[in-house]
Amino acid sequence: MRGQSINVALLGCGRIATWFHLEILHRHPLVQLVAIADANQDALQRAKTKAPQAKTFLCYEDLLQIDDLDAVVICLPTHLHAAAAIAAFEAKKHVYLEKPLAISPSEVPQVLHAWEASHCIGMIGFNGRFHPVIQRAKEMLDRQVIGPITAVQTVHTSFAKSLPDWKKSRESGGGVLLDLASHQFDLLAFLLNTPVTEVMASVWSQRFEQDSAMLQIRSNHGPPAQVFVSNSAAVENRLEIIGERGRIVTDRFASTVRVLPTQPAYSRVDRTRELCRDSVSLVSKLKKIIAPTAEPSYRLALDYFIDCVRESRTPSPDIRDGCKNIAAVFAAEKSAETGQWMKLPAEDELGASCAF
Repeated sequence: MRGQSINVALLGCGRIATWFHLEILHRHPLVQLVAIADANQDALQRAKTKAPQAKTFLCYEDLLQIDDLDAVVICLPTHLHAAAAIAAFEAKKHVYLEKPLAISPSEVPQVLHAWEASHCIGMIGFNGRFHPVIQRAKEMLDRQVIGPITAVQTVHTSFAKSLPDWKKSRESGGGVLLDLASHQFDLLAFLLNTPVTEVMASVWSQRFEQDSAMLQIRSNHGPPAQVFVSNSAAVENRLEIIGERGRIVTDRFASTVRVLPTQPAYSRVDRTRELCRDSVSLVSKLKKIIAPTAEPSYRLALDYFIDCVRESRTPSPDIRDGCKNIAAVFAAEKSAETGQWMKLPAEDELGASCAF
């Protein structure tokens, strides 16, 4: 398939999928967006106006029977992720699956086994790790710019005025652990080169079920981490990595990466530099309000997936990474229930079950 364009279908035409995935796939020079599917007729028709050449389907199972379909991008409601991924792998399609991989422990080995049996490419949509600020932070960490790491803190919050009904209930795939904490688990594993092994979590509800959480995270070979996630708080997406020789601070919404010294400086020059950085941050935020599709990570992640399909390369994060990630989410849920630290299953146990 090297050197050729690929035929791709989009499963799910919700708000984020329409803003990002649909536009990216429709405009990509190496992609033919041949079909779109959504059970909501209105959403499907709105998507059709942006991709008039694509065939439309109310049922994704029917879409998977299209001839000459190479790959699917799954952006369905979370409770449909596992079933859609399994059906796509059984139809021998390459799959880009938005996170999380599943909503119940019993689904995890089913998705893993379907992927392994298909011999197809399977990638999880952890677009956050592809963002330029995270890539820059990763490069700094690999060069040990701030020396040995002692701790990590992350905040990922939003305050949506309205959410689809399925996002308001854990049973249908809602809740901040599945929605936002899953991204933080992936970023920690990616940046620190070590998987999460143990988690302690506190979860509470403000406007919707399980819409806020505080987590403490441990790994075998990495520093401890603290994570706050919420869908009912002031908008923020920052990550602070504390080392012996300074701190790396990323701000995804401001598109900034800063290396701060061990001691803050208070001279007039330093305060002027800080003011300039704040001005740049404000400009970046205004641009995102005017043009939300300026967020680059979705395009970079999908570009990478498309390249992997065309060149028959194994992507990262793949389906096994998705299994490890959702095991961390389930461990956090169990910890919130019991008030205890929970250990994740070993990697060779993922194919059996992620139940706790």
